[in-house]
Amino acid sequence: FIGAGEMIELCAAHFAAQNPKSITIANRTMERGESLATRLNGRAIRLADLPEQLARFDIVVSCTASTLPLIGLGLVERAIKA
Repeated sequence: FIGAGEMIELCAAHFAAQNPKSITIANRTMERGESLATRLNGRAIRLADLPEQLARFDIVVSCTASTLPLIGLGLVERAIKA
């Protein structure tokens, strides 16, 4: 999950109820990401680490206040190749 706001929290809570193998929260601030990850028995990573980590995930849900896309075509293509 990318972000740690209300919408991601709602989505992640529904996802966590299905007992996934793991949950990762990527957020700009580690404190807020870790807070949400702890409530969901997951882990947090820095948003800046997402380009190196994206290939590890089967599902990505993003909801942030950013006015620019955080995941571009190039990042997705590199993750798929990896």
